[in-house]
Amino acid sequence: NFVHGKIGERDGTKHFESDNGLILPIPPTTTPTGKSVTYGIRPEHIDIGDEGIAMNVVVVEPTGSETQIVAKSNGDLIDALVKQRISARPGSELHYVIDPVNVHLFDRDTELRI
Repeated sequence: NFVHGKIGERDGTKHFESDNGLILPIPPTTTPTGKSVTYGIRPEHIDIGDEGIAMNVVVVEPTGSETQIVAKSNGDLIDALVKQRISARPGSELHYVIDPVNVHLFDRDTELRI
């Protein structure tokens, strides 16, 4: 998953804010607030939980031992690959849980990892 946006800050904590306004967690960074970046997270590094980022399910695809989920928030599509079976259907809401340790940030101008 690659999402374009910038580094934002709220209450002294930095986060990622997509061009569409989706707020996602990031690891600690010295990258300045307002810097244009690309947010990267592998689908297998996203979990489903009771709390997290509210997402609207677009596609649920059981693939044997895993389930692929494509969900949308604020116009951004994010793909998750989870081990458990889920009962979500297109149009339902679920929560993506992202551990910032698995997030990669890339400079939007140079495309180099920050």
